[in-house]
Amino acid sequence: MTSTEQIEANRKNATLSTGPRSEQGKQVSRMNALRHGLTAKQVVIEGEDPEELDRLLEALFNQYSPQQFLRRTPNEFLENYFAYKGIDLEVDFSAPKAKEIIFQALINLPDAQQAEIETEFQNINALACEGGVAALIDESRHHIDDDFTETIAAIVGFHAKLNTVVIKRHDIKNVESKRN
Repeated sequence: MTSTEQIEANRKNATLSTGPRSEQGKQVSRMNALRHGLTAKQVVIEGEDPEELDRLLEALFNQYSPQQFLRRTPNEFLENYFAYKGIDLEVDFSAPKAKEIIFQALINLPDAQQAEIETEFQNINALACEGGVAALIDESRHHIDDDFTETIAAIVGFHAKLNTVVIKRHDIKNVESKRN
């Protein structure tokens, strides 16, 4: 149990500890409890470079994995891709949890076929950004295709845009090799 003298000493000490008074001190102390920042309202801490954060996020987003690729590509485009390749995965692309079923069907394909698809998915993933789509549009101008820009603009999502190019425009797709 705390004694009366100790309670009085604590009260006296508390009057001396008022926290930061200057604006600079308040700005510094507001970060004292920061642990991870996952729920932060302020994404970039003072003194950090926002462009560095953008580069890091882009690098993380562009990391390829088959599961991430499938999640980012609408099912209708995946269905069109496999139909174009003549591969019947025996999957209902509109089913709930279709992405997991598609992934399982993909890894059950023969190794050579799976490797070919993986390479194509990696190429699509590498170009699935604003710069990749811009390069494809530029390449389409070389092939004198004025409708291509409008077609691509109407499609939502970079992975879906690139999937359309793979299926419908083999002459433009060679931008992949120019990128590397």
